[in-house]
This record gives sequence, C-alpha cells and structure tokens, in this order.
Amino acid sequence: MMKGNSLEKPKTVPVFAVVFLTLILAAGAVFAQSNFGKITGKVVEKGTNMPLIGANVMIVGTNLGAATDRDGNFEITGVPPGRYVLKARFMGYKEMTKKVLVAADKIVEVGFKLNVDVLGLQEVVVTGMGGTQLKEKLGVTIAKVKPSEIVGSNEINIVDALAAKAPNVQINSFSGEPGATASIEIRGRNTISGSRGPLFVVDGVPIDNSTRGVGTGGTGSGGTVEVNRASDLNPQDIASVEILKGAAASAIYGSRAANGVVLITTKRGVPGKTRIQYVMSYSWDRVNRSVPLQREYGQGDKGKYKKNYLRSWGPKLDPGTPTFDHSMEMFNETGHTEENNFSISGGSNLTTFYTSFGYVNQNGPFVGNSDFYRKYSFRVKASQVVGEHLKFTGNLFYANVKAKYLNSRSNTGGITLGAWRTPPEFNNWPYLDPKTGLHRSYRYSTPTVLRKSRKYDNPFFSAFEKINNSTVGRTIGNLTAEYDPTEWINVNYTLGSDYSEDNRIRVNPVSSTANAGNGSMWRRNYIFHEIDNNLVATFKLKKYLNKVSSNLSGTFMSGYNFNRRVYHFLASTGDIFITPHYYQLDNTVTKNSNEYEYVIQTESFFGQATFDLFKQLYLTAALRNDGSSTFGKNQRRHWFPKFSAAWEFTKFKLMPKLPYFEFGKFRLAYGEAGIQPAVYSTTTGFISGMRSGYWTGTLNAGMYDGVGGFYSSSIAPSANLMPERTKEFEIGTNLGFLNSRLGLDLTYYKSRSEDVIFRVPLPPSTGYSTKTANGAVIENKGWEADLNMSPIKTAKFGWDLSVLWAANENRCVSLKGSDMISYMSWSNIASVAAEGYPISEFYGRDFIRFGRGINYTQKDGTTINIDEAYPNAPAGTVFIDADGYPVGDPQFRFLGDPNPKWTAGIRNQFTFLGKIKLSVLFDIRHGGYVWNGTKAKLIEFGTHEETLKRGTKKVFKGYGPGAGKSVTLDQNWYKGYGSTVTSQFIEDASLVRLREIAISYTLRHKFIRDMGLSDIDIRLSGRNLKLWTNYSGIDPETNLNMTGAKGMDYFNMPNTRSFVLTLRFNY
Repeated sequence: MMKGNSLEKPKTVPVFAVVFLTLILAAGAVFAQSNFGKITGKVVEKGTNMPLIGANVMIVGTNLGAATDRDGNFEITGVPPGRYVLKARFMGYKEMTKKVLVAADKIVEVGFKLNVDVLGLQEVVVTGMGGTQLKEKLGVTIAKVKPSEIVGSNEINIVDALAAKAPNVQINSFSGEPGATASIEIRGRNTISGSRGPLFVVDGVPIDNSTRGVGTGGTGSGGTVEVNRASDLNPQDIASVEILKGAAASAIYGSRAANGVVLITTKRGVPGKTRIQYVMSYSWDRVNRSVPLQREYGQGDKGKYKKNYLRSWGPKLDPGTPTFDHSMEMFNETGHTEENNFSISGGSNLTTFYTSFGYVNQNGPFVGNSDFYRKYSFRVKASQVVGEHLKFTGNLFYANVKAKYLNSRSNTGGITLGAWRTPPEFNNWPYLDPKTGLHRSYRYSTPTVLRKSRKYDNPFFSAFEKINNSTVGRTIGNLTAEYDPTEWINVNYTLGSDYSEDNRIRVNPVSSTANAGNGSMWRRNYIFHEIDNNLVATFKLKKYLNKVSSNLSGTFMSGYNFNRRVYHFLASTGDIFITPHYYQLDNTVTKNSNEYEYVIQTESFFGQATFDLFKQLYLTAALRNDGSSTFGKNQRRHWFPKFSAAWEFTKFKLMPKLPYFEFGKFRLAYGEAGIQPAVYSTTTGFISGMRSGYWTGTLNAGMYDGVGGFYSSSIAPSANLMPERTKEFEIGTNLGFLNSRLGLDLTYYKSRSEDVIFRVPLPPSTGYSTKTANGAVIENKGWEADLNMSPIKTAKFGWDLSVLWAANENRCVSLKGSDMISYMSWSNIASVAAEGYPISEFYGRDFIRFGRGINYTQKDGTTINIDEAYPNAPAGTVFIDADGYPVGDPQFRFLGDPNPKWTAGIRNQFTFLGKIKLSVLFDIRHGGYVWNGTKAKLIEFGTHEETLKRGTKKVFKGYGPGAGKSVTLDQNWYKGYGSTVTSQFIEDASLVRLREIAISYTLRHKFIRDMGLSDIDIRLSGRNLKLWTNYSGIDPETNLNMTGAKGMDYFNMPNTRSFVLTLRFNY
C-alpha cells in the first residue's frame, strides 16, 4: 500500500552523531580530575539512623556535589576555600542545609539526619519541555513513581512496572507470554480512532511506544504477542518517572498529549568515587489460571460418537477411558526469566558518566520452542562542563531484542483454541502420526494427505512447527548543550533521535489450517525514525521582579520544537510451498509484496511563565502553538493553553495554627491538549496491487487491460481536519499532618474531548464510502486520592503505608454523523462507541426481557406484547416461553461497561533493624465487565465444564407462559441460546491481586568488605501470586488485542505468577 508521495528511507546520520559525541564525552569523564579542599560526611534517616542511599548533597550556588553510597557516606572534592551552604536532599525526606567553612588541603566532616516527609514538598518534579518545579508549588497533578518501586517490581516491561503505583493510571498486562504487551490508560479514554496511550518522553526526547503485532493468522483475530516498544527500555536505567495525567499538566506538549505524558529520566553519574553495581535475578514462572474443561463426554453429536467431528456432544465415556488435561497441557512447564545488569558511574565536579549493560533471557511456561524473549541493552550517559558557562550532555541507548512467539488467541492455529476445543479422550501428543509422520488433529485424526487443512491445528504442531520470529534493533540518543551566559539566563538545545528496525518472519507450514493446508509465509520489515529538535531559553526573573515587590519572583521559558517521524513498512508474502520444510519466498508458488511509507512533521512554538507571590501563591501560564503535516490545509496551526494556581494557605498570616496540621494547599488548573489526525487523512490515498486477505483472498493486481495503476482509496480526504482537543479542569488539595508523617492529596477533574476524529459514512454517489472528520465528543470526570503515611519510625522498626484510590466516569456524548462505531465484533457481540454510553461498551445479544415493549410471536402464530400480557413482571425480568426456556432477543442491546468503577493500590512496607525490608502491594479494581467469549464457544463445543450439566433439569427464573416449568439442559440448549446469547457471558471484572510481595536483607559484614564490596542485597519476591475474582475465565485483566475494544476474552493466553530471587552487589 502506498499513500501520498514516495519517500526515501529514513536517514540515520543523527544517530551516529549521538553515538560519536556521547563516547567523546564519556572518554572525557574517565580522565577528568579536580583538587582543593574536601567535604565528607554521612546522611541518615532521623530516628532510625538508617543510611540513605543515593541522597544528593550539593553546595548551594555551585555545580559541586555528590551522592551518598551504600553506607550513606558522601565525598565532595575540588572545593575552593571559602564559606558555603551545604544542602542534603533525598526523595521522601525533608531537605536540610548546613553552613561549612572549607580550607585549602583540609577535610570538613558534616553529618545530616533527615526527617521523613511523605509530602515530598521539596522534590523537584519534571514538568515537561525542559521545565522543572518544586512539588510544593505545583498547581497540577503529576504522579511520581520511585525508581525503587520500578526495579522492585521485577518487570522487564517498564509499563508493567507502573501497575498500581499512581491513581487513575490503569495498566493492563495482556498475558504471561514472554515479551507480552502492556497497555496504559490515564483518566479514561478520550478518543475513538486514535491511540489511547500517553506520549512517552525519555530524557526530554519523545520515543515510540506503538504496538505492532507479529501478525494475524488463520481466519480470526489475534495471532501472536503484540509488543509495546517501551519494553525495549531497561528498567534498571530509570532514575525517575513522572506522569502528567491530564491536559492541565500536559498542554505544554500540545497536539500529542491529550492522553497524558510519561516522562522518564534515566540515571546519570554523580561527582565522587566511582560506583560499580551488578544485579542478577532469576524467576520461576507458572501459569496462574486456565479454563475449566469437562473430561466425561467424548467426541460426537447427539450422544453418539462421530470420528473427526467438530464438537464433544458424543456419548459418556466408559470408566477407565484415558482422558487428557487439555486445559493445562500447553502450560505445564516452569518458565524462567534471567536478568543481568552491570553499571558503572562516577565523575568529578566537571565531568560525570554512567554506563550500563543489561541482558534479559525470558522463557515462558508454555510448551514448545517458540516462547522466548531475549534482550541485550547498553547505555552510556556523560556530561562535561566547559568553562564557566557551557555544559554538554550525551546519552546513548541501544537495545537488541530477539524473540519467538506462539500462535495464540483467536485463530485456527492458536494453541489455546486448538487445545481447549479438543475432545477429552483425544491425545494431542504426538502431533505427528506415528505411521505416516503427518500432522494430526482431532479433526483429522488419521492423516493420509499432506496438503490438506486440519480444520484446527494440533496445538503441539503450532507450538513446535510454526514460526513467528522477530528481531529488533533500536537506538535512542540525545545530545544536549546548556549555556548560562548569566546567572538568570539558561539556553538549552537538545537533538534527539529514536531509530528502530524490526524484522519479522512468519511461517504456516504445509498442512496448517491456514491457506487450505498448502502453507504460507511472509517477511516484514518495519523502520521507525523520530528526530526531535528542542530549543528552550529560561529566564529567572526574581532579580527584576523584586524591584517591583520583594514578595514577587518568577521565571519565563520560551522554546521552539521541530519533530519529524518517518515510518517505512515492507512486506513480502508467499503462498503454497513447493517443497515442505524449506522456508524461503523462492519456495512458494504465489508471491506478493506490499510497501508503505509515511512522514509526519510537527513544528511548535511554546512559552511558559511562573510567578511566586508572597511565597504562598504560585501561578503558571503556558501556551503552545502546533503546526503539523497531518492537519488539514485549512487548519494548519492550533493553540493549546494551560493555567494553574496553587495557594499554600497554611502560610497565610491570618490562618490559625492548628496542632498536628502543618501544610495545606489548594490548587486549580485548566488546560487543553490534542491528538493528531492519522497520517494522510487529509489527502486521497492510492493502493497498488496487494492481496485482500492475510493468507487468502483475491490478488488485486492493480492492472487494467495490461496497464498498471492504482486504486483510489474509498476514504474521502478532509481539507478541514483538525487535531482532537481535550479541555480539562481540575481542582484539588494537598494536606500534611503530624510533622509531614501523614499526607493526603485529593483531586477532582472533568475533561471534555471535542473534535474527536472518526469515519463518517457517505452515500455511494460521492464515490467514497466514508470520510475522516471531526465531530465526536467524549467526557471523563472523576476523583483521585493519594494517602501516604509513616506511622512508625524507630531504630528497630519502621512502617510506611501508601493508599491510592481513583474513580473515572467515561461517556460518549456525541457521534455527529454516525449512530455507532464498532471496534471489534463477532456474530453476537461487539465493542462499540455509542452516544450516551462509555467508550468500548459491550453491544450484543440478550434474552427477551420485560420493560422493553417487545412483541413476541408464539408457537401458535399469535403475537403478544409481553409487557401487556404480563403487567406484573418487573422490568428487566427474563421472558420464559411456553417450553420453559428463555428466548434470545432479536435486537442487540447494550450489555455493560468494561471500564472499572474505581481502582486502588495499597502498599505496606516494613523495615526491621534498618536491614530487613518487607513490602506488599495489592492492586484492586472494582466494577466493570469482561466478555468471557472463550466460555461461550467452549459451551457450544461441549468441552467446557459447564456442559457436565447436560441432561439435568432446571427451572429458569422469569415470567411467561412457561414460567416454573422444569426443562432439560440438552445439546440443543447449549448449542443454541445457552451459548449464543451474549449477556450470560458478560461477567464482573472486579479483582484483588497480590501484585507484589518482597523481603530483602542487606549484608554489610566485614567479610563482605574484605571481598571488595560495600554490601550485598538479597531479595526474595513474588509477582502476581494471588488473584481474588469472581470471573470464571483466565484473568479479568486480559484483552484480545490493542484496538479500541476492552475486556474481550476469546481464547486469550493466561497470565503467570512468579517467584524471583535477586542479588545486588555494590562495589
């Protein structure tokens, strides 16, 4: 496929520039030296005297400083003689200052005992586009996740590591497969056709977190693992994560930020001695749940055996008949994940460096040799001060990912679909017939022909013979130059690059169900390259504003950004293998290729001003102007404003001093942010020759009368297309009690997303079927609460408690020009956007119920209005026909919202003797629904445990001519309304998950130091060890794919629970 003009392959020159200059800076770090006086000391927690590892100690007004080591010690060298103010700061503690006098060739010792501060008021928060702000002065909600919580999760995917760590940041892990994707949604969904995920920014540079499945196979949806590209990052490199939740916080990123922004800052070197760390971990992974299947009734129909029959409605099996555990047969292995990370960092007051090497080897608990994920990563980050006013920073990250994935989910080659539909007496192993050596399945149990579809592939054949491989090479880097011509001006320029290349191969061998048993394969190449140029000038206005009033200070920031994204896709497909087991395109009869390319360019201007009045009122105003190549030609530029105010009312002179209450702040904010239209929505697209299906279908050759050409797209261009726009208002308060040992943050927000983009149907007379247009409106509103406590802090025992709670209400207000938009649908169910309902509402078949004014035609041909015929029947009650069964409603109904009503996270952390730590994290979700499509289909096939009730009697509750009648649950019922009426499979998705539990011990004995180590951390942890839920399927957190649909469970892969051993060596 090709749209727009053909483009050159993305150039990689900026990547090599980043590599070259970063290595130069790193080399400078190794040889940098400094002299003069020295300041040494120790930073500990007050009350417990526990060393604070990684605390920052800085000389105020200079670039001199150091970080504490594993014992809390620090050392600042190269300090010129003089009087200084020394400041110690650590996340979660109140900062402290001390005055020192430094003499030439002398050592000054200074100690700090920091008080716990759950409010974190003095923490510096990254606010985006090069801006920072003290948390005390923030007027918006920015969630900050500690790096210890990220690495402590033992997740290899940074998105998974954020689960239950910030209110209204919902993380969904789709399965326990190696490399499986994780989705993130902040404050509900506010788009229809666009991505629901936030923008990811690493060290000031936007990066790609798109999800591209390895491929769709067979005849259904699903296929294999879909990988979100943020998983390429190494969690061990993360220094901090800030989440800009709503438009009021993210507006500074303009037309790419309506879904929020995740700001990731990586570790850097700090002045002082060189630090070396080696971390190794090993996990044991097992599937935590599967589906319940019956093992009493065999293959066949109407109680009789039928060889190779589709379903298991045959006779009851004789006692002693061997049966097989198809529920767990594909998941009976113990998977493991091995991680190794090595880092070295250090530097001087002029030069710093940080280097890391990472290796992940993940093998899943699934049968076969196609469930592994291996990642090698490398990072080098260095900075160099040149003269008194100039500083350069280089940062380079490289990852190489090699993975093999299983066929899974909804396709005829999926291992879950094939295993769970198999009759209990059929042994899927061996998957090759002992006599003929041919692929056998329960649909073709004694194969005699090679090139023939097996209807459903034997799951072991899929696991051992099919190929779904991916190899990714990715480089992320940036170069930053900071210039401080005066003490009140800072100019910062960053050139960033994100380049990735993903090569994939997929093979359906001969005898696979796909392509009628003839076999097929494809190769795909994905290239993504993003270049980001960001220039920011920051002016500290305190000196000049003080001339107006001594109670007034502020800053002003202005900037320019130019961003270019290039995506190139090339695919080659081959059908019908000439020779089996030789997987090259040259070995196929029919070949087809497909190529696609796009470029998106965005130019932005932005400015932001902050004002502090009377050291208690903090104002921020910002404005961004975006122009993008995806905007319509009549809508080239758009403005995105934001404003916030925060009042620290406890500093107000007339505010009475209350016991145990020392901090209070009111805040309010308003902002607007957008989502860019899809590429080439404003122009007419053209399509060349390509196959109409993935594996089968007509080859549209792009030829007419021997002349090549292109097909015009059926989607009409839109010259007036604008970015989607989310307008959000939020108000909240931050309160502190008990000498900062108890903190509470409360927030209420309401957002309205306008000009939401979707496809509007057009009449055939226009020559198009649809048009991409602005027009939909979506609203979200909700509450957030964040409670942090340190109830006990003594030398022998400490207890920290964190409780997060959030609720969001989502509603589609308007779909101008359309009645309903479907994300994913089967014959009896769809996930839709419809006016008056939440996005992704379930829409499908229900039973006939009273209160809907339904007319029902009875067996004798007469038609009755059921509400008039049975006036005493309560609305919503099921109608029972004369035979005693409920009846399916011919009209589809709205069946439920997959979004939870509220979510919560509860973490308890206990510290014993300053060396032993116990941490427990619960993830709670209340409300919402999930469609158990797996159960519905397995009931139809007769393999689900529910069908053991076949032949038993039941009285259905309801009203009607057959009410109270005892009926038989037979094959006709289960294959009919008992499996095809969707509403009975819409289940409660509420859950309580033991997300993390860990105990760690720090060894600091003399024999450890004699080995050249400062200490060793030993950590035993569990991940997803327990799930409490009423959902009868594998996991209510699951979802079939990454489209707009949510809560779709159709032969999805199960999740895993893990036990992890981690050793951390510090030198």
